Amino acid sequence: MQTQSNLTPRLCARWALPAFSKSSLTEKTMFTKFALAAILCLTMTVAACGMATPTSLTATPIPPTPIPADTATSIPPTPIPAETPTQPPPSPAAMPASAISLLANENEGYALRYPAEYHVVLFGRSICFTLAQTDGVPGTCHVADGLLEVSDMGGRTLANVADELAARANPTIPVTRTEAKIGGEDAILLDNIYSYDVLRQLVVIHHDRVYVFTFLPWTERFDEFQRLQRLYATLTESFTFLRAP
Repeated sequence: MQTQSNLTPRLCARWALPAFSKSSLTEKTMFTKFALAAILCLTMTVAACGMATPTSLTATPIPPTPIPADTATSIPPTPIPAETPTQPPPSPAAMPASAISLLANENEGYALRYPAEYHVVLFGRSICFTLAQTDGVPGTCHVADGLLEVSDMGGRTLANVADELAARANPTIPVTRTEAKIGGEDAILLDNIYSYDVLRQLVVIHHDRVYVFTFLPWTERFDEFQRLQRLYATLTESFTFLRAP
């Protein structure tokens, strides 16, 4: 018995090469029969191939891999030590009399007291307060902790002078202004003046003169900041204008 797969070539050959007479068929008829034979041969070949038994594929299930839950790590907080409060400088009134010296400058019309540990150096119309052994040499004022500069008012107001001082500071850091009193006159206290150092300045006008106090470096990072605070308190609390003759 011949199988369908063995018959397929023979049937294809039979249809592909039919007996015909060139005199009885036109070219159109020949082309039509040849095309039909080729289609039939292709169809039978595909059907024969499809008779093969398909092989089934069985999917092997893969069990999911369990993912352990994240383990929370406890980080203990870092204890922050409490800040030690800065002790305020002693008031000049609480200091012994031997620790305070008196200075009167009649030419510039003022008097004040200052800690006796400081040396006072006169330069021009101004003075500075320094701890250096100076013997009165003005050149040591570049290491001074405090200065008092006197100049003529020249038609300026208190606000004008404060603006001039603030303009010398770093423009990216705002200067803090506080109203104050010194020697019975209105004054302006300037803080956060970042210039050649960190400055605190106090400006006051009396009659036709401008008085500018400068303290530096005015920062708590300064090792001797309490001493500088004591200098500031002693000078400003004792400062007095002398009566004009």
